[in-house]
Amino acid sequence: MALSRRGLLRLGALAAGTSACARLRGQRKSPQGRVVVLGAGLSGLAAADALVRAGYEVVVLEAQAQAGGRVRTLRAPFYDGQYAELGATRIPDYHDLTLRFARELGLPLVELSVTGPRVLYHVRGHRFVHEEGQPFPLPLTGREAGADGSGLWKTYVEPTLADVGDPRAPGWPGPGARRHDGQTFAQLLRARGASEDAIAVFLAENGTEATAFGAAIWLGCERMDLAWKRTYAIAGGNDQLPRGLARRLGARVRYGHEIVRIEQHLGGVTVVARTGQGAVRVEADRAVCALPFSTLRRIDAAPMWSPDKARAIRELAYMPVCRTNFQTRTRFWKREGLGGLAMVRTDLPVERVWDLSCVQPGQRGMLVSYVHHDHARALCDVGSEATRATHSLEQMRALWPDVADHVEVATSHAWQEDRWAGGGWGYHQPGQTGWMFEAAMSADGLVHFAGEHTSAFPGWMQGALASGLRAAEEVARSLRAQAA
Repeated sequence: MALSRRGLLRLGALAAGTSACARLRGQRKSPQGRVVVLGAGLSGLAAADALVRAGYEVVVLEAQAQAGGRVRTLRAPFYDGQYAELGATRIPDYHDLTLRFARELGLPLVELSVTGPRVLYHVRGHRFVHEEGQPFPLPLTGREAGADGSGLWKTYVEPTLADVGDPRAPGWPGPGARRHDGQTFAQLLRARGASEDAIAVFLAENGTEATAFGAAIWLGCERMDLAWKRTYAIAGGNDQLPRGLARRLGARVRYGHEIVRIEQHLGGVTVVARTGQGAVRVEADRAVCALPFSTLRRIDAAPMWSPDKARAIRELAYMPVCRTNFQTRTRFWKREGLGGLAMVRTDLPVERVWDLSCVQPGQRGMLVSYVHHDHARALCDVGSEATRATHSLEQMRALWPDVADHVEVATSHAWQEDRWAGGGWGYHQPGQTGWMFEAAMSADGLVHFAGEHTSAFPGWMQGALASGLRAAEEVARSLRAQAA
């Protein structure tokens, strides 16, 4: 029995996340109902955890040898116990579910200093160290004259947010969001009169994904981020969150199970998985599909997905993302008064350079070149991981001519080359939010859907967790209705 789209919209997407978990935990335990969860990323783990607590029999099938999906922390080959985050890095203070799960699992948090008193920019050929409140040394004119990044945001972005609305509200996207659905965020800035210099600043601060993201979902995320005041991470690495959930689920998580077919029939759902010992079939009453659509495209479905679901699976784009990590002998950037995570913002091919050592011990440093979209594709075209790291390091000479003298270890990871991800996160292209937002999250027959791509928080752990709880509540509701 499929949930209606109208009923799903009333769930309010993420707004139901916290209350959904509370309702599931409050139910009387019942052995009636077996659920198979596809994928042990954060969304699948959250769905499985909620369903187990509600008393359902659950099995989780995961193709890889470990849980976590795109929440992945790299510890080797770095010295002194330092690490790099290949995926999810930040936890905004209003991401209540992420913080709650961390506390529940006993994981200590550290506060990430986003910036120090000074930020290094390289924009339109100008390298400059900027202090908040000071005008940019760029040829900005008219209403942009004398502005900094905050001033440009207040001029071009803030006035649109009330009209766009909050993606967590029932019925979103409404008319205000739909009015912006046909253009990218960068195109919206241009339409609102932003100069090319101002747009270059926005791209330096946000990454070149702004040239691909549909403006509706981008502005919706900006609206939610108004509540963002402080930033956290899990001490020692964010992968401890999915690992903790996987430990709690224990043997219910079956690794090395690559899903190859999903069958729906009158009696329930059958999932066929390929393992090292051959194919296995798992029977269940309901399924939660927590796989990226980039992976789901390779999986047979019988019967075929409904037209809207098939279109969403086929058309959802995944952002090319490459992170190149450099461990340095010292934190040499402090000589210019720089520090904090987002301390370097550029329109160079290396895009933003983050300081991940700001929450790590020791004298060594950890720099991350965080590259999106066309720059990420171009970097992968350079060649191997080692070649990419060398190439990125050469580009960083525009920031610090002697940077290579400080680097001890370099690694690179491209999410678009990852077989199980296909990109950093799912995103809506112009013209898609009006239909994709609903189509991605809607149940299709006996299969329910979770993942950051089915949430109002694309690319965030919060979106993965909330979508998992939403899917778990949908499953519980449908099984209760069936038993009634």
